[in-house]
Amino acid sequence: MDVLFIMQVQEHADRLAAIRAAFPKEGLFAEKEWLLSPDAFPIDRKSLADLEQLGHRLFVFQRACNQLYQLSVKGKQPEWVPGGIGLTGWLNQTYSSFDNDIIGGANGMLEGFRAVVPNGADVVISQESATYRPEMEWLAARLDQTSNLKPQTSAWRVMPAENYEPHDGRAVYRFFELFDLPNIPGIENALRAADAERRITITPPIKPYLEEKMWFALFWLQPLREFWRRELGDKYFIKLQEIIPYSWLLDPTPLPQHAVIPRLEIHDWREAAKLSQKDRDLLLKVSGFSPLGWGSRGITLGSDLPHADWEKRIEHALATFESSPTILQRFHKGHLFEHSYWDSDSGELKVMKGRVRLCPYYFVETDRVKLRGALATIAPADKKFVHGMSEAILVPSKTQL
Repeated sequence: MDVLFIMQVQEHADRLAAIRAAFPKEGLFAEKEWLLSPDAFPIDRKSLADLEQLGHRLFVFQRACNQLYQLSVKGKQPEWVPGGIGLTGWLNQTYSSFDNDIIGGANGMLEGFRAVVPNGADVVISQESATYRPEMEWLAARLDQTSNLKPQTSAWRVMPAENYEPHDGRAVYRFFELFDLPNIPGIENALRAADAERRITITPPIKPYLEEKMWFALFWLQPLREFWRRELGDKYFIKLQEIIPYSWLLDPTPLPQHAVIPRLEIHDWREAAKLSQKDRDLLLKVSGFSPLGWGSRGITLGSDLPHADWEKRIEHALATFESSPTILQRFHKGHLFEHSYWDSDSGELKVMKGRVRLCPYYFVETDRVKLRGALATIAPADKKFVHGMSEAILVPSKTQL
């Protein structure tokens, strides 16, 4: 047998053993599993440069969204304008023990999070987000171990949102969506302490209007074109047009007889319900501020549904526009890649052909946006949505030489 092949097999075995040994006993995702791989996902240098530049462009876009909302409230813009950190940190640290090219390095995610809350924080997690509690506990423990702050009980603490009581001068990192507030009455004291009394700070800020996917649709609206060009600058505006998929907001407001919905060339959204299966390669997504607004919960692919079910989804989206808006986007299949993984059933290293979702993590540090890590989720080729754990490979990303 080829000596080089034997060495590669042993190297893969050693890497898998190191990954298993590094798993915290509490786990990282509550009651979730994924396929292990001895290799990080390689990204070429051009794609890495694009990812790094994307962070600042998205920062400028979010800042412009906030500005547009504020101007809308003041009547200076149209009134209709609406409103796996720990896992990636662990992956980066673990894979960096045998790979020097991991994006963000061993401690990038830790340092990025520390830059957001340099003096420690209460990481407040709701029951809705409890799946992510183990990874945030791992993150808090590592931050405490490497902290330069004076010894204290704990600089970073993970606490349940339902009965959280604010502590003067403490920063709060909220790990809950704002739609979840009615389910966590104990958080009212914290919100009052942050907003009215200014005794604590909360990050991300309490701005529900920034948690809506409908910003993607607003970005493409012709009446707002000049606003976006002015706020983003021509260069960023053009670059974001290449990144943000064309999106429509399913607004039931009737159109004038001579008007059509752009790029679909239909007069009424109910006409979209009558599209053929071939023309229904369209995604319905709950915009946000809803339990269905995150993960893959509120996503529907039209071509996967019988005509009658697609029609019902369209009608439901129009009926719930006021309380829970829905956007529509073209569905694009990702490119196929091959990546190795450990098959526990056969006890062998196998290769999966799958589609990849890259989740870059950006942190704003002293007014600079830094890419501190990129989680790669590789799902089997027959899966339409790149979500889920048990059938997917989760690895950090690395720079390809």
